[in-house]
Amino acid sequence: ADEDFERLVAEAMTQLSEHEMQVLELRHIAVQCIHHEYLVQQGNKHVNGMLVEGRGGNVINLYSVPMRRQAAEDEIDLPSWIVRLLKHEIGHASGQSDAQMAEWYKY
Repeated sequence: ADEDFERLVAEAMTQLSEHEMQVLELRHIAVQCIHHEYLVQQGNKHVNGMLVEGRGGNVINLYSVPMRRQAAEDEIDLPSWIVRLLKHEIGHASGQSDAQMAEWYKY
């Protein structure tokens, strides 16, 4: 299952626009699959993905367990959900707020 998720992420990367790929390259952002859950302390909210910026480099973490769960619960196609979340985190890397992305990406 983990290899399947990683394959879906690799396929999702091919669906990013040239601009989105440039953001990843220029900001030196890697995309990483994490095969466990991440729980935000405030409210015990499950996180599907997160942009982590630091001195050691920048990374977009995609958490397979909550992503699979939410896709199943909301009847969302998992490959489409992965593309959507990647675009969302790349938007944050570009300095966009959630409100701006809701307006611009219309997903």
